[in-house]
Amino acid sequence: MALGLACTLALDFDERGCQVDSDCQFTSRPGICVDGSCQEVADMMTSTEDEASGCLDGIIQPELGEDCEPGLPLATDRCSELGAGFTWGSVTCRDNCTFEDSECRRYECGNDEPEPGEECDFQGTLPCVELPAYVGGVYGCAECRLDLSQCARECPVTVAIWYVDCDGDGFAESDVGAQTACVAPLASLTGCGTPNAAWTTTRPAGANVDCDDLVETTYPGATEPDLCNGIDEDCDRRADDGVTVTLSVASPTNGTVTSNPGGITCGGTCSAEFPCGTEVTLETFGDEGFGFSRWDGACSVDAAACSLSMDQDRDVSVEFEGTGTRSVTVTTIGSCIVTSTPEEVNCRAPEICTNAFPFGSTVVLTTRGDRANAGNWGGDCPTVFAETCTLAMTTDHVVTVECQED
Repeated sequence: MALGLACTLALDFDERGCQVDSDCQFTSRPGICVDGSCQEVADMMTSTEDEASGCLDGIIQPELGEDCEPGLPLATDRCSELGAGFTWGSVTCRDNCTFEDSECRRYECGNDEPEPGEECDFQGTLPCVELPAYVGGVYGCAECRLDLSQCARECPVTVAIWYVDCDGDGFAESDVGAQTACVAPLASLTGCGTPNAAWTTTRPAGANVDCDDLVETTYPGATEPDLCNGIDEDCDRRADDGVTVTLSVASPTNGTVTSNPGGITCGGTCSAEFPCGTEVTLETFGDEGFGFSRWDGACSVDAAACSLSMDQDRDVSVEFEGTGTRSVTVTTIGSCIVTSTPEEVNCRAPEICTNAFPFGSTVVLTTRGDRANAGNWGGDCPTVFAETCTLAMTTDHVVTVECQED
C-alpha cells in the first residue's frame, strides 16, 4: 500500500474521498490520501514503521507529525490551546504520538450559565466580601473571567458593630444578632419578615432604641403626625405628644355646660382644644326652674354629666327642660268670677287668687258671672275685652281682669 505525503486531517478520519493529500481537511493530526480516502498516518503504520518514523522513541518530533510522546510531559494539556474552537477540557497523548482530544469541549460565554472552563458568567457586580480574603468593593465578570480590580483586601472603614434593623429606618431595637465587621454583613435578614430589612451601625441604646422595628415610620426622632392615633412614632415614650383635638358644645338654652379640665363654659366659650387622649367631663347646670333633659352628639348617657375620651374632634349638644311648677296670680275687679282649665282657679271679685300649675303646661283663664261674661284683661294677658286668656306656664304670671255689667 503506497503512502502519500503527510497532511493535516479534519476533526475525524472518516475515509472521505480524495485524490491527493490536499483534498483532505486539515487539523492538528497528520493524515494522508490513501487509495482515494483520507487516512490518519498512525493508522497506516506498523510498529516497524512507528519506530522508523520516530514515534515512541522518547523524542517529540513535530516535523514527523508528532504532538507528544507517551510518558513525556505534554507541551500543553489544555484543549483551548489546540485551536479548532475548543474552549475547555484536557488532552492526553495517544500511543501513536498524537493528542487525544475526545474530552475537549466548547462553551458559550455570556449566557449567564456557568460552564466548565468559565470562571464566571453573569452580568453586573457582586460584593467582594463573598470571596475569600476580600473585605470590600465589588467584582464583575469580563469574558467569563473574574474582574477583581475593584476589590479591597484591607478594611475601607473602621471596624464596626452591625445591628439588625428590620424595618430599614436606620435604628435597631436591640443588639440581638449583632455582628462585628468593616462592611455590612452578608448574613440573611429574612427572619425579620419585612421587605426593607438592613444592617445599621447605630447602637440601640438610650434615645436610639427603635420602639417598633417593624414599622419604618416609627423610630427615634421621627415626626409625630397631626393625628390622634395612640402611637409613639418618635419613640420618646409619649404617644401623640403635641397633638390636640377640639371639643365643641352647641350653645344651650336655659342652662350652661362646663368642662373638667377647664376650657368650656357654655354659653360663653363653647369650644376648646385638649391634648390627645385627655379624659374630659362635661357638666350641665340648668337656669332657675330648668334641669337637664338629654344629650345629643358624642354624648349618649342619660345623666347630667358626660365623660369623653378625646381621641378625635367631638361635637356635643344638650337640652334643658323646666322643672317644678309656675304660679298664676289673678286679681279680679268688679263682678267677675275667674276659673281655669285645668281646674285650679276659682276667683270671685274682689279677690286676689294664686294657684300653681306644672311647668310647661298651658292654662286657659275664663271669666263668667250672672250679668257679665267678658272681662278687660291686664297684666300678662292682652288688654282686650274677651272671655278667656291663655297662658304658657314657663314662668310665673300675674293677671288682672275687670268685669263690667251689661
